[in-house]
Amino acid sequence: MRPTATLGKGRVFALGAPWLYNEYVDGRRIPAQYENVKAGGELARWLLGN
Repeated sequence: MRPTATLGKGRVFALGAPWLYNEYVDGRRIPAQYENVKAGGELARWLLGN
């Protein structure tokens, strides 16, 4: 299943898990090995590039 869909002239992105919420990127709730801050940056760059 793809996390994006084209709708009219735009694109819809769906995030179904809370891994990118603020409390999960501060390094206190889950181990840093999950690299959520890095993933958030990559997602933002991807979104801005599309």
